[in-house]
Amino acid sequence: EKVLAKCPAAELKAPLEEAAKDRTRRTSAARVVGSVGDRELSKILEPWLGDPDSSVQVELGQALLACKNKMGVPPLLKALAASESEVRFRAILSLKRLNKSQTFGYDMNKGADENADAIKAWDAWWQKDGQKLFE
Repeated sequence: EKVLAKCPAAELKAPLEEAAKDRTRRTSAARVVGSVGDRELSKILEPWLGDPDSSVQVELGQALLACKNKMGVPPLLKALAASESEVRFRAILSLKRLNKSQTFGYDMNKGADENADAIKAWDAWWQKDGQKLFE
């Protein structure tokens, strides 16, 4: 991944698009895209934002945000309700960076039910302010 990230974005587009089609290589492709940091290249990940795996959602979200692509927010919001605390931690950490360390009361040690109000607040933030990210 580190070696690929040093290649020009234009040369990576086709192979990473192909890699992203394979669920087992999707997270690796996302990490390469995030390391490159190219907004145009990041668009190859957008078709996979509906991946049902919460770990993949976090990888995609983080990669897109590293490329200044606001479409990284929805998968991170979805990951806030993940059953795994590690996934929730990674999601809230990424979201906090976007929102001046605001968490809206979200606690990564609690499940989706206990965080329902905070998750609603994050969704409201996305609807109101999130659309203006990176403009």
